[in-house]
Amino acid sequence: MPANSGAITGTVDHNHSAPSAEGGFLLANTTGMTGTGNGSLLVADGSSVLQNLPTGNLNDVLTMGAATPSWQAAGGGGGSVWELIDFTQAVANTTTIDTTFANIPGDDMTELYCISTGCNGGNTIDMQIYDEGTNLLTGAFYTNHGYTIISGTQTLINTSGQTAWNAVPGSFEPHQIVFHLSLGRCGGSGNPYFPRVQSFAVGTNGVSHIGGVYSDSPKATGIAGVKFGVSGSNSIENGTTLSIYQLKNA
Repeated sequence: MPANSGAITGTVDHNHSAPSAEGGFLLANTTGMTGTGNGSLLVADGSSVLQNLPTGNLNDVLTMGAATPSWQAAGGGGGSVWELIDFTQAVANTTTIDTTFANIPGDDMTELYCISTGCNGGNTIDMQIYDEGTNLLTGAFYTNHGYTIISGTQTLINTSGQTAWNAVPGSFEPHQIVFHLSLGRCGGSGNPYFPRVQSFAVGTNGVSHIGGVYSDSPKATGIAGVKFGVSGSNSIENGTTLSIYQLKNA
């Protein structure tokens, strides 16, 4: 309001434009409003009265709801979230990248998305997983189904009763592999999980697409690690990497 207008009786709408006759601009670091807190925000709710939105928790994100915004835990605004849970790089020639992490229950993930790039010395790389109790699943219950195309020759793969999944065929050098690990129920809620994999690999002279399940009973209820390269005949050369991401459920 103008500085010389005197006392206001009741509520009078007025501007705060630049001219002093229209109230002038509100001053930063001076203009106050009661009922707010450190870091809180003023939010319109359609009533023409600004409402105070208190601060959220550490690392919360501001998420738009149906009508008004609110603070949510990171990733809580809807949809699924990728999280890097493990990264390993071989620092010397070896036969395995053997890594474990905190158990991820089947109900808390859509899949584990794993990527490996490197060299395998012309040797096969097989893969096993750890269950929820960090027990390495080594039984002959792995199946492998798919194909390889190496130097123009296609080979179909259809095996069961194996002790590992085949991740990288022997003739790939160097390689890049993407494999999707998941725990899927068979028969609906309350039935056991089946560990499953689907892998895509490419090398200098070929490609492969191989999938399979682990069919032992009882099945795993979580995944707590990956063993990439399971025997002395496997080969993982210096500099080969393995990155494991979790795709969380919403």
